[in-house]
Amino acid sequence: MKFKFYTMLAILAGFIGCKNKEGKDITLPATDNPAKVDLYMPTNGGASTQLSLYGNNFGTDISQIRVTVNGVDATVTGSNGRVITATVQKNSGSGPVMVFIGKDSQTQELTYKYPFQYQTQFLISTYLGKETAGIDDGNFTTTTLRRPRYLRWGVDGTLYFIEEGENTSGNGGIRVAKDNKVTTLVRNTTSGGAFDRIRSIDLNLNEDKLFVSNDIKVTGSIGLGAYNRGADGFANLAPISTTSGLTLVRTNPVSGEQFVAVYSGAKICKLVNGNLQQLCQLPGPDGTTPMSSANVNALVFSKDGQTIYIVTRDKQAIYKANYDIASGAITQVALFAGAIGKSGYVDGPGTSAMFNNPCQADLDADGNLYVADRSNSCIRKISPDGGVTTYVGIGGTAGFKDGDQKSALFKNPEGCQFGPDGALYIADFDNNRIRRVFVE
Repeated sequence: MKFKFYTMLAILAGFIGCKNKEGKDITLPATDNPAKVDLYMPTNGGASTQLSLYGNNFGTDISQIRVTVNGVDATVTGSNGRVITATVQKNSGSGPVMVFIGKDSQTQELTYKYPFQYQTQFLISTYLGKETAGIDDGNFTTTTLRRPRYLRWGVDGTLYFIEEGENTSGNGGIRVAKDNKVTTLVRNTTSGGAFDRIRSIDLNLNEDKLFVSNDIKVTGSIGLGAYNRGADGFANLAPISTTSGLTLVRTNPVSGEQFVAVYSGAKICKLVNGNLQQLCQLPGPDGTTPMSSANVNALVFSKDGQTIYIVTRDKQAIYKANYDIASGAITQVALFAGAIGKSGYVDGPGTSAMFNNPCQADLDADGNLYVADRSNSCIRKISPDGGVTTYVGIGGTAGFKDGDQKSALFKNPEGCQFGPDGALYIADFDNNRIRRVFVE
């Protein structure tokens, strides 16, 4: 009997005297006294929110404690037996808060009464440029920009961007931002040069060619051309087409084919053996009759390369179409959002919404389309089912202000593309800056 008594006493002392790897005393919850939850705070917040979860008999060994928010594991940082502290992770979402005590078959599952309300946190900042317009190259803090209007990120983290300008006095050009340094690839400052009004740029799948579309409004000699990558970057411009009014070039992310938008005839073409092969014409308000012209500012492909979103700046409309990679056919071209030929600022379902000079656009991982709505000075978000909302900026209010989603201001933004860090980058045309929208 004495042996059993002293054995039980030793086991009890072992539990009470357990230490964690830092040498601190820890306790485990008693199996005959189940854990209970009471309340937690705060009940809303975003990524990195510190939760305090109150209850009883949690134990202090955090290796035996798990906390989830909406099914996503929070990082448990401590417990004194009555209060657990944990950190909410990015993109957890809104949902129930649960505590799991113990492991395997001995795990106790406990759910708090009220779900956590996840609040997305926006941070809008300036990535490049400053108030003063200019074309000075240099590091990211000293360089100046002049009317940035179109963006293209490379997989290596290089940002290529277009600055607007017409003829020799416009100083339009293509610039490159990488490793805290901005350089200029080309400017249309020479009379009779290759470019007059550069409209878009894109890379091929291998990223060893940089395609450039130019609408040859006055003196430019190239409608579509491509730079080849060398040891020191892109150089050796090769002309491809002298067709005028080429407003856009875009590479299919799966097939690697180049698609080109032509202003006259509202045509979408494919580059085949150096020639532009017409695939479709965009329909007008009746849904069937082709339009005589369209200023296409964006072609956005889905990840599988089989869905195309087409943004027409002058027609205030976004189309959606199917692309069959095997046959090379574009089909089912239909209005997706906006009202053809009618400008305005209205959020709402697809064709009930209104835009005012929509420009470049890009898709997120969930299939939402983001559009730089130039003359409304904001960025619009279109859900996969066509619902249009204002993402950042205040519709119809131009200005400059970094900050959060509700207070940030833009002035005639034209460029819009996601970067390799997951942030959305905006070419803020009349603020002479490239802005960054980061969501926690």
